[in-house]
Amino acid sequence: VKMMRGEPRTIVTLTIWREKDEKILDVPIKRDIIKIHSIKKAAILEEKIGYIRLVEFQEKTPRDLEEALKKLEAEGMDSLILDLRNNPGGLLDVAASVAEKFLPKDATIVSIKSRTPTQNAVFKARGDFSRPSFPMIVLVNEGSASGSEIVAGAIQDNKRGIILGTKTFGKASVQTVIPLRDGSALRLTSASYFTPNGKMIRNQGIVPDVVVEKEEMRNRAEKADIFKTLDKKIEETREKTLKKDEIERDNQLERALDLMKALKVYKS
Repeated sequence: VKMMRGEPRTIVTLTIWREKDEKILDVPIKRDIIKIHSIKKAAILEEKIGYIRLVEFQEKTPRDLEEALKKLEAEGMDSLILDLRNNPGGLLDVAASVAEKFLPKDATIVSIKSRTPTQNAVFKARGDFSRPSFPMIVLVNEGSASGSEIVAGAIQDNKRGIILGTKTFGKASVQTVIPLRDGSALRLTSASYFTPNGKMIRNQGIVPDVVVEKEEMRNRAEKADIFKTLDKKIEETREKTLKKDEIERDNQLERALDLMKALKVYKS
């Protein structure tokens, strides 16, 4: 990694061995500053149901989320699906700021409990720019960790929305880094996060209200065998089509959409 890094706009050549092709490739790559956007998608899917995919909790996430919500509201959004699948977390205060956008003022978001009383803390919603009323579904899976679990736990325990998907990772803990004499460091878990109802997140995770396992492309391997008898160009075309279909096919999101439609019918 140190060899790969360098001045932006300069070239670094990676020598790659591909086992499938049984050959070595030299791949020139132009270095640049990588900017990670915490919101990957914000759109109206159907019937005024908004969808936001949040992939990480960064310093600018609350501002970006507010802009995304205003955009969707201007387009007529009356309900929201917040996708936190495979979101590994990030900054604690940012996760709290995200959660409070959907909670009423003074609602508990998360608490920290430690052997040392001075580390104990409770985060509550401040009520700024809050949207505590429209129907909401939060998507999670085993890749949702830390900050994602804080948001999902706050939404679930405050009965603000429905959590759908699979059980989360169970990572939420406070870690203290202790420098050592040789220049290395020890990372010590010194406190744990708890949901508003007092449930420990670490090693427990957030269990969804509606469990929906991710469907796999079971027939993918069978189709791949057929490709072996075709020429390379047809194989590449068919494989690209399969990958496109796999990305577009999302049974968890489909279930969330169906559930949201049912909630809106029931409410009306």
